[in-house]
Amino acid sequence: METITTVKLTKDGYRVNGEYDVPNSPGNRDYNKIQKWLEANTAEPMYDFEETKAKKLEELDKQYNDKTVRTVVYNTNNVIVNNASLNGIQNKITLVTNNTVTSINWYFDDGNIDTLIIGDLKELQILIANKDQLLRDIKYAHQITIEAYTDVDLLDAHDVTAGINSLSWSL
Repeated sequence: METITTVKLTKDGYRVNGEYDVPNSPGNRDYNKIQKWLEANTAEPMYDFEETKAKKLEELDKQYNDKTVRTVVYNTNNVIVNNASLNGIQNKITLVTNNTVTSINWYFDDGNIDTLIIGDLKELQILIANKDQLLRDIKYAHQITIEAYTDVDLLDAHDVTAGINSLSWSL
């Protein structure tokens, strides 16, 4: 181990000089060197409060964005839905509603084709719109919670996937 200049606390031990991690294990040779260094110095948290908050908000955005492109299961077929395709569904409903057409062919991502009647399409749109609203509500609740934390350890322990990963996209 080179000369120790900085030590930051991690969940499982220490990050030394911003380069490598040493486990919290008294039998570890590097761990013992860190303990000697700590007799005259102080270890800092891995991230300060603002860095931790920014990291959590970034994780939350990633979770949210990953879920806004989702697979909706419809009659055992998978439909990949994002904001553009949701607009496409709305456009198809408008197109069919304004004409005498009562159904359309839907081409699924797995190659299957199904005929959807207007009610199916509207049901699909309603499911997605309701789940999207729930997803936005969960994200907002996480944002409020993250902003309210005053303790870096509690903030770091906050699970941004709670509630988001449990959403089911089946019709």
